[in-house]
Amino acid sequence: MKKILSILLLGSITLGGFSLQSCEKCTTCSYTYELNGQTKTFSYPEVCGDRDDVNDLEDLCEEEALAVAGSCNCD
Repeated sequence: MKKILSILLLGSITLGGFSLQSCEKCTTCSYTYELNGQTKTFSYPEVCGDRDDVNDLEDLCEEEALAVAGSCNCD
């Protein structure tokens, strides 16, 4: 009986860990830059997915902002 409870507990902990890792996150990013003395803003559509998807958008925003001497903001 004790062994069965231990197996069930271990299984529920393992499944709980997997469900926490697959949590979907959402973000919106935009970058602001100057062009001919005017402030311009480029906004990306909202991205929802796992942590890698969100990080990819944030990295892209930072790279593109850097290319035009601007700044990136993600929420």
